[in-house]
Parts: sequence; C-alpha cells; structure tokens
Amino acid sequence: MRCLVLRTGAPPKPGYLTNPQTLAERLRKRRHELGLLQREAAAQLGVTETSYYAWERGRYKPSARYLARLRDW
Repeated sequence: MRCLVLRTGAPPKPGYLTNPQTLAERLRKRRHELGLLQREAAAQLGVTETSYYAWERGRYKPSARYLARLRDW
C-alpha cells in the first residue's frame, strides 16, 4: 500500500507576521515576502535606510509623498 504525503511548504520563519495590523507590520511582512534586507527595501523605495528602519519599527510614519510608493510596492 502506498501513502500519499502532501507538503505545504516551509513553515513561516520566527518573527514572520501572518496577520499584520499596523503599517509597520505590513512593511515588515512585505519585505520578508520579497526576501529583502532593510537597506534593499529602502533602496527600492528611494528612501534612506534610517527612514525605512523608523517606519518598520513604528517610530515614524511616512510622509504623503511616499505613501503611493508604498502602496505600489
């Protein structure tokens, strides 16, 4: 008798957010989905590493001019 085993992929890494609630959590989740470092995400978005880090940590919120970039990212 043969047994069929279904695999669903690797479990999420520790710290991976499955249900983000804040902008900071959404940024982190998206960065993880893309497999990027914070500096790489900052470069893609055209912001400094410091700004991106502050956004992802929830210390500051992005200004209106960056919200469109974040929406499309």
